[in-house]
Amino acid sequence: MDPDGKWLDTFMDIVGIAWDIVEIVATPANPWAWAALGADVGCLFIPGATGAGKVIRITEGTRKMGKVSRAAKAAGVADAFVDAVKDGERVFGKYSDLQKVTKGYKSTIEAHHLVPQALADLLHQDVGDFASVVIDKATHSGFSKEWNDVLDEIRAVHSTGGLKAAKAEILKHAERIYKDFPEMREVTKAWLDSI
Repeated sequence: MDPDGKWLDTFMDIVGIAWDIVEIVATPANPWAWAALGADVGCLFIPGATGAGKVIRITEGTRKMGKVSRAAKAAGVADAFVDAVKDGERVFGKYSDLQKVTKGYKSTIEAHHLVPQALADLLHQDVGDFASVVIDKATHSGFSKEWNDVLDEIRAVHSTGGLKAAKAEILKHAERIYKDFPEMREVTKAWLDSI
């Protein structure tokens, strides 16, 4: 396993595998859970690769969110999101899907790009495909201000060090900005690793 000695990578692979096993025990018929386990086991044997199971879980969440957002207005699902956010729950997905769900609730909940949409060109990504989370308006405003304060710094790192360095810089700031929100940090890292 990881003959190059990437112990942190191996540790994260093992954590991912443990997470997958817990998910499989809870929902043994979920093919996405099994796919995540396979991906994480594969990462265990590939030096430098980690987080593939998390990417699969994000993909599953995005797929589910797409289905939810199409029916949200008719079924009142967005009302459930308002209640969930008030209770501290987090709903993750693709921005374009979450925006549909939160439309009409701008005074209560909003879809937040985990990485600022202002970096779409730098990352060569469509804004609608950014990993996002449904959060309350006040928290969203606070996060946006913190990100706006570091955009020039991220762009400067990109101009001197390229995309890989910019992604590392984004992740550094995400660790600080989302310090009290471990799931947001994890999803941000998994999304950055996937692009």
